Amino acid sequence: MYTLTEIGNHEIANNSMNIQLTDLYSNLPNELSDAIAKFNEKVSEGFISNPFLLAVTDEYFKASKKIMLIAQETFCWFGERNRGIYTLENSIVELQNLYDLFVNNPSRNYASPLWLYVNSIYCIARNVNAGVIFNNVAKIGFNDRTGYDSKINVYFDRIFREEMSICKPDLIIFLSGPNYDSLIKQRLGVFSLNRCIPNIAERKLAKFIFDSSSLKDVEVYRTYHPTFLQRSKNRYSWIMPIYEFINDLI
Repeated sequence: MYTLTEIGNHEIANNSMNIQLTDLYSNLPNELSDAIAKFNEKVSEGFISNPFLLAVTDEYFKASKKIMLIAQETFCWFGERNRGIYTLENSIVELQNLYDLFVNNPSRNYASPLWLYVNSIYCIARNVNAGVIFNNVAKIGFNDRTGYDSKINVYFDRIFREEMSICKPDLIIFLSGPNYDSLIKQRLGVFSLNRCIPNIAERKLAKFIFDSSSLKDVEVYRTYHPTFLQRSKNRYSWIMPIYEFINDLI
């Protein structure tokens, strides 16, 4: 992906959101490292990888409308070092640099359904002077497969909530599918589901109505992961209305 030299020499934008994010991540508890080490000692595969730490572009920081896209989880993140397995030697700065180099780079050479869709959202947003930032519900995954360890991810409940407070999105679109709704509730609190399009069930597309006052002014929606939508788009008539609905939101 990127060499350690490229990652080490990179600098993220010096705005107040990034300063707050770096401070937030720097206060990850020591117990997290211990829990990951103990987990990795017990398994021969499925090791815990590196946490997915955000970096904000100046474009997003200055935008009058801010959009956060949230997918499921990553895997083998920062794989150039120690096979992607989380260790204390992996600094917060390097992980934020990697995020900025890859996620905030529209010319990234990674043509998965997820990133092709994310790129399309970035293009639509730029046409209306909106800023976009990308996140994952599970902040830390495995180094060799998708999925996440629920006990380890508990350490990121507060981190995820604080990211919302720092990045201040006006619109949140979960691209995580309904199977991650329980983790979203764990992160952000209880919500109810409202149907967005007649005859399209809340499982496929829904608006979240949170009890939490901290999200009362934020529009929050959830649909399926782009990989699922890509596989299904030639079979199901409800796919295109969902794409059109999301585009209209932006």
